[in-house]
Amino acid sequence: MFRVKSSPDKGGGVSDPRPIEWSDVLDDGYQVRRFQPSHLSERFQDRDKKLTSPLKQTFPDARFISQDWSTQAFYTWGDGQGAASSTIFQCLRGGQREQIYWDPKEVNAAIVNCGGLCPGLNSVIRELTMMLHLYGVNKVYGIIGGYKGVMEPENWIELTPEVVQEIHLKGGSFLVSDRGNPPHHKMAEMFREKNVRQIFIVGGDGTHKGATTIYEEASGIEGQHTIPGKALNPPYECSVVGIPKTIDNDIALLDFTFGFHSAVDEAVRAIDAAYVESSGNANCLGMVKLMGRSSGFIALEATLAARNVDLCLIPEMEIDMEKVLKYLVERMTTQNHTVVVIAEGLGDTLIKGEGFDAGGNKKLADVGPWFKKQVEVPPDPFDSVYCSVLAQNAVHAAMAGYTGITVGKIDENYVVLPIQAITELPSKIVDVQGKLFQRMLVCTQQPPLGQDTIFSRQVSKESAAITEQQRSALETQRSSLYSRQAESFAVSRSKRYLSEPLRKEDVFMEKDVITRYELQHLSSREPGANVTSPFDSRLPGLVRYKNGNSWATTCVWKRDDETKGAEHFQFLRSGARKVCYWDPTKVKAAIVNCGGICPGLNSVIRELVRMLDFYGCTEVYGIIGGYKGVMEPESWLKLTPAYVEEMHLKGGSFLISDRGNPPHIEMAKMYRAKGITHVYIIGGDGTHKGVMQTYEQMLNIDYKCSMCGIPKTIDNDIAMLDFTFGFHTAVDKAVDAIDAAYVEAECNANCMGLVKLMGRHAGFIAMHACLAARNVDLCLVPEMDIDMDTVKAHIAEIMEKWPHCVVVIAEGLGDTLIKSQGADAGGNKSLADIGPWFKKQIEAHMKALKRPFTCKYIDPSYMIRASPPDSFDSVYCSNLAMAAVNGCFAGYTGFTVGKISNHYVMIPIDEITGRKSKTIHLGSHWFSRLVYTTKQPSMSMRPDSAKACITSVLEDTCREKDDGTGHVEKTTVRELLISVGMSGDHVDKLLAYDAFGSNGKIHYGKLTSWLAA
Repeated sequence: MFRVKSSPDKGGGVSDPRPIEWSDVLDDGYQVRRFQPSHLSERFQDRDKKLTSPLKQTFPDARFISQDWSTQAFYTWGDGQGAASSTIFQCLRGGQREQIYWDPKEVNAAIVNCGGLCPGLNSVIRELTMMLHLYGVNKVYGIIGGYKGVMEPENWIELTPEVVQEIHLKGGSFLVSDRGNPPHHKMAEMFREKNVRQIFIVGGDGTHKGATTIYEEASGIEGQHTIPGKALNPPYECSVVGIPKTIDNDIALLDFTFGFHSAVDEAVRAIDAAYVESSGNANCLGMVKLMGRSSGFIALEATLAARNVDLCLIPEMEIDMEKVLKYLVERMTTQNHTVVVIAEGLGDTLIKGEGFDAGGNKKLADVGPWFKKQVEVPPDPFDSVYCSVLAQNAVHAAMAGYTGITVGKIDENYVVLPIQAITELPSKIVDVQGKLFQRMLVCTQQPPLGQDTIFSRQVSKESAAITEQQRSALETQRSSLYSRQAESFAVSRSKRYLSEPLRKEDVFMEKDVITRYELQHLSSREPGANVTSPFDSRLPGLVRYKNGNSWATTCVWKRDDETKGAEHFQFLRSGARKVCYWDPTKVKAAIVNCGGICPGLNSVIRELVRMLDFYGCTEVYGIIGGYKGVMEPESWLKLTPAYVEEMHLKGGSFLISDRGNPPHIEMAKMYRAKGITHVYIIGGDGTHKGVMQTYEQMLNIDYKCSMCGIPKTIDNDIAMLDFTFGFHTAVDKAVDAIDAAYVEAECNANCMGLVKLMGRHAGFIAMHACLAARNVDLCLVPEMDIDMDTVKAHIAEIMEKWPHCVVVIAEGLGDTLIKSQGADAGGNKSLADIGPWFKKQIEAHMKALKRPFTCKYIDPSYMIRASPPDSFDSVYCSNLAMAAVNGCFAGYTGFTVGKISNHYVMIPIDEITGRKSKTIHLGSHWFSRLVYTTKQPSMSMRPDSAKACITSVLEDTCREKDDGTGHVEKTTVRELLISVGMSGDHVDKLLAYDAFGSNGKIHYGKLTSWLAA
């Protein structure tokens, strides 16, 4: 069903639901098709045993799936111009299956990686090995030397958990990667000879094409690259699974590939060094060459993250070197130093490369010794977690009997794809008319540098106009790009792995509901200035504008085992609009941040100022001291691009955050008195509630203003959003603390390393940090049902086995394991300090056991909060700030910005504040991944402990209320049993037995004896 929730100015009501139409979620010409992975039962129909997964017995609380499908996020442009792709894809969801195809005891598995090195290879190899052994497979082989090593028996080594335990700490590949390959049918024969039933192949496009051919040769399928007559006969039953790897992030469809974020991190370090050199030497140009053979994603993302680049050149750009040189002369003349970033692919666009390497890739000019060396570093925590999930999903899919597949993430959902889905589509490139490229141009403020574009950097201020001839040339270029992509998709539609267009009932469950959330627009109160966007003149022909019909709908899951349906959200897409409601020259903006500090605050503030300046707004104020500073004129600080130029390099907030607020009516009057027309407020749930209250007061005093929130919480617990800024940096720094605890624990006798991390009500930081660190024995988060006796016993068991352990706890346990009191100025409950209390509990337990024991306790909370953002958060902060400014200039108000299903959207603030905070679901795939990594059992009360607890409570209390005959009122016993955690239904059934008493009384001696037995 489809329904619309109107904006507050239209009553805020919800329309009557009606059936979903394709036009509600897609533009004309779009269709949905399903990628259909191959399953061994299609070829070997009598072999599918449908075995129960051993993980079901080990982790019974985990959520297992069967044929669950995930459809990409729907989106519309609403401009009638068509789009680059007319197909939305539905993919099989990744994750553990309740029934598996293979008996693990009969499985030999092999792991091979090919092509160049990339951060994260060892992490993938480690996690594949760990997960295969968790299933209980017979043997795991690692093949040294890529495909070439398959034919060399001495290159087959056995992998065990002990062998791979710490390889993730090293860069490169422990299995030694290589390019080139023997004949694929020969490799298929070798795998059969070794009785390998699951083959995991890590590599890029060429490697995946090889994996496809191995799968086809082994299965006896005549494929595109198979040699006639060479396919195995009889066919060989095995699962072939690819794990996509390319540092350039150019694999089609996927959100990103592992190693990419680590590469961007290292690239930013190189750019920062170039900036220091250029600014520290007279008349100096700092130039950095980065990887990117055919796509410039690393250069683009690193430029956005570094924020100190004057010119970025990538292979996708049309480049006129005369204009480049002219621009560089201009920059050097005005500021005496310049930073330039170029991608290696220019070695084949500006100049021509010659020859090919062993993998068939065209040779380009050397990428440069510095950055080439950095691909051998270990992955950052973001990539580390991603590697774990990809590897685990690869094993889950292989165990379930899928073959000829690869794994990845599309629109924030982990999926299983036919290998051809990525090998037969063109590589992903930067769309020079897309949002990412636009953000880079806004960041560097470089002009278009092609032959058919204007040069002047000041073009908008001079009110210059692009000529019709130039506009026509740009539109032709865009149409050519779209037609090439559309043609490639058309070819793929005839493939066996891609379905015919799906019906709505193939995508949505019967009870699914899509709710469209409308935004309040100031035109409902009075007409706006309706000024043409400055993007039209400053970035001529490079912007595809959004409008009031540009919607994004969250990904839709179709579950085989559920019929209750789900609500899916639809929000307006963020982005520049063709017409501005506000005249930029008359806009006055104010920026406020409230609550605790968080990595990225200064980055958001900086980008707000720079984006407002890009639009032409010259009056921007930063308010020092949060909401309280609004009422203090001396706390209003004039902000300019020059003032905020290097603020992003510092942690915290230069505007000084605070909690609490004056009356909202008084703040509304102050904004009016100052003539403020845009208010940007950065903060969490309480801060956003304040935004709405102030906005309502502005309505009461009849003052027109665009008010926008930018969500901030380091805990990542805001409902609906993919994540919040600062979270990834927090995980990164948390891993440093965990690694320190691991060193302390391992290097001191009988030592436990204990780390307390942030997470008031949600344990996302602790969970992700443990997944990334891979050296944690026990992770406790507020969402868990925790019995301290069980925790103590588990830690004692670990210490007896290893004489060291690492434990991570979230601060929210200070309100679950122990009770806290009071609240801070922002109304948040004050938590008891769980760290010292937990440490004392374990020390006392180990002392009672008479075992030697020490504990090294680390609390990095304030160090994490005060950190500047990492490259990932830095880019995210920029994107949020740009989305906020675009939304306000379009005339929207009472909204916040965020990323949902990989789309940047504008959300009514009350939809954020009116929902329960996001927490970890203990049956989710994410919590399962944590448990697979730490191998911790349930920390709930153990059955023997539960019996002892119930028996003790009954005996102690019942003796006091004994009527002299050993009987107690049934109601008393019922209340006691419920108080120790038993459900009311179970208690009623238990007390209904006549053996325990009658006439409303229970013989507690008989009951406790029965429980003890």
